[in-house]
Amino acid sequence: MTREEAIEISRNTAIVQEALSHGGIPRVTADHWNATYIISFKQEHPNLREIENLPENHGVWRVFWVVLPPGYHILHYIDELTGKVLHEGVSYVG
Repeated sequence: MTREEAIEISRNTAIVQEALSHGGIPRVTADHWNATYIISFKQEHPNLREIENLPENHGVWRVFWVVLPPGYHILHYIDELTGKVLHEGVSYVG
């Protein structure tokens, strides 16, 4: 899966669509985490719930949106093999 494909999967989620519908200016970053990095990150942060379901035998894309206004921060982890959203985190800042 490419970076662009991961961003498109994330963009099509209900929460990103909601955030974009308010007409804010979106900023998006997408970083690939390989299996080695995921294992290392889990060891460093054993209690971090957002990463507990990440695979350890292949990678994910970490896609992070900031949409201002209204003030959304949206985090997705996208499985690089299946395209499934493994975690969705949302916070509203204001």
